[in-house]
Amino acid sequence: MNELISKVRGWASTAGLIGPNGKATVASQHRKLIQERKEVDDALESGTDTELALEIGDEIVCLIVLAERCGLTFEDCLLGAYEKISNRTGKMVGETYVKD
Repeated sequence: MNELISKVRGWASTAGLIGPNGKATVASQHRKLIQERKEVDDALESGTDTELALEIGDEIVCLIVLAERCGLTFEDCLLGAYEKISNRTGKMVGETYVKD
C-alpha cells in the first residue's frame, strides 16, 4: 500500500500539484475533492462496481494530495483516524452507527 501511495505522490509531483513547484492550493484541492465526492455519489446511484471503485480511488488520490498540501501525510491522517475510532463503542441505529 505504501508503494502505491508513493506512486500517487510521484504522479502528483510530476503533474505539478505538490512539491516545490506544486501549484495546487489547499482550497483548490479541497474543491477537487468535493467534485470527486459528487462523482462517487453519481456512481452509487447509476454506476457499475467498476465505476464506483474508480471514483472512490479518485477521491483517495485527492485526499492524498490534500494531505500533502496541508503538510501532512495520508498515512498519518489515516493512522490518527484509526486511533480515534479503534476503541470507540456504539451501536447501529437503523443504517447509522451512533457512538456512545
